[in-house]
Amino acid sequence: MSKFKRVVVFGGSGFVGSTALELLALRGSAPSLVSVTRKGERPKHLEKQKWADGVSWEKGDSLKPASFEDKLDAETSIIVSIGSPPLPTSSDEAFQAQVKANGDTCVSIIETAAAQNVKRLVLVSATMPQWAPSGYREGKRKAYDAAVDFANGGSDRSALILKPSGIYGTRHTEGGLPIPLWTVMAPASLAMQGLSRIGISDFIERSIPSVAKGVLSPLVSVEAVARAAVDGATMATLPGEKNLIECSPEDILAYRTGKPTQT
Repeated sequence: MSKFKRVVVFGGSGFVGSTALELLALRGSAPSLVSVTRKGERPKHLEKQKWADGVSWEKGDSLKPASFEDKLDAETSIIVSIGSPPLPTSSDEAFQAQVKANGDTCVSIIETAAAQNVKRLVLVSATMPQWAPSGYREGKRKAYDAAVDFANGGSDRSALILKPSGIYGTRHTEGGLPIPLWTVMAPASLAMQGLSRIGISDFIERSIPSVAKGVLSPLVSVEAVARAAVDGATMATLPGEKNLIECSPEDILAYRTGKPTQT
């Protein structure tokens, strides 16, 4: 049983967030579930999903704490899964937009959670190469630093930072149209795992780290990322009673079997 009475998912209508909510709802002994998004609506692709009836779909602006802080308290854990893809940042305007989408929004949520005495944070971050778009990297760095500060802000706080590489599964457009990313990315993930097992990935990364590091990390399924996030948001203490844990793509792959750890 979880020690938390409520799990609040920021980005609950998105790829990872909606999958995490589904897993939580189907656990049977799940705590109260809240999704906070800009629209505060159940996404189109979940309109006929019965499990989604048990989620409170709330409207909130991540950059306006007053719009969501009443959902947070000491008996709440949060999953932060918001951001934008790593788009090119050829102008200062594009750079700032990426920093805002991937960094400032998360920082605002995390700092508000700390102020509201939240004890557990799960941040969905990313593993990326050094040459990823600068605005994306800077935004992810700011969010990561905020999560570390949260975990170090008190002995009763803890944070799990998930750092997947590419995530595959079935995404949905805002209108509910499915996009089956798994058809290409799942086979690619198996190939990359094979390269890793025989040492080729490590050799290439050591040879040209500025180019290859973060590129050859195995792709992970959205279900695996969501399972890791759900465990992090519900278990009484993080493994080893640590206050901060980071999960690499290889760590996340352990969740592909669908066997979450004990809560």
